[in-house]
Amino acid sequence: ILDVLDTDYGLEDRHRNVLKGFYSVFKGADSHLQFVLLTGVTKFSQVSVFSGFNQPDDISMDARYETLCGITQEELRDYFSEPVRNMASVYHCTEEEMMQRLKGQYDGYHFSDSMTDVYNPFSLLNAFNKKSIRDYW
Repeated sequence: ILDVLDTDYGLEDRHRNVLKGFYSVFKGADSHLQFVLLTGVTKFSQVSVFSGFNQPDDISMDARYETLCGITQEELRDYFSEPVRNMASVYHCTEEEMMQRLKGQYDGYHFSDSMTDVYNPFSLLNAFNKKSIRDYW
């Protein structure tokens, strides 16, 4: 969208107005909202689409929220031991070997300078559901 917003095709104002209309819904509900999480809008803060909505706080690389949109290694060990065990059985390997395979496939997102590893939740949960390590994105 950002690539199209700044083109010479005459679409910039039209797209910007559509986005402003979308975000103005939040402004109208402001008194009823305390916390709202919008994902994938970081770069939009520079293209003036939030005028109808209080300027959002970009937490993209804020260490306080670095694990908000993923699953940490500790969470994987603490809460997903049964699915890991089930997949290890399917792949005829140990649970530790399965943890390494999962780490190699789905770990690697970082949302702060502290570089805490975060697993892709969509792909990891799909792998557990389908008992198959593959690309789900």
